[in-house]
Amino acid sequence: MSKNIKKKLVFGLGSGRCGTASLAYLMSQQESTHASHELFPLLPWEIDVEILQFKWNLMNHQSHLFDVIFDAGIYYFPYVIPLINSWKTHQYAQDRFDLRFICLKRDRAEVVKSFLRKSESNINTIMPG
Repeated sequence: MSKNIKKKLVFGLGSGRCGTASLAYLMSQQESTHASHELFPLLPWEIDVEILQFKWNLMNHQSHLFDVIFDAGIYYFPYVIPLINSWKTHQYAQDRFDLRFICLKRDRAEVVKSFLRKSESNINTIMPG
């Protein structure tokens, strides 16, 4: 990759059971892409700048090896504006990265059904019959 082409930081957002894990898998199949689903550490719902900075450092480090860095998780929702504002105020980030957000939406009733199926499956595994 030439020095004048920016790396892409891509964040997948969606409620649980809406396809973020599948999206992470599809992204991982793309050339020169590092993709993860809910990369540790998980971000708390209330904005925590220190954990966000740690996650940024991880993604920045991965960008030395890959052209696209992707992570998906519901917890990115409250961080969209802080991520954009931080990117806008740091010339290094603007020069090095394109910032992208992919938002997934699934019908509310389907999300609930999926959660219930998953919960029932987990209960049956833990406490059979």
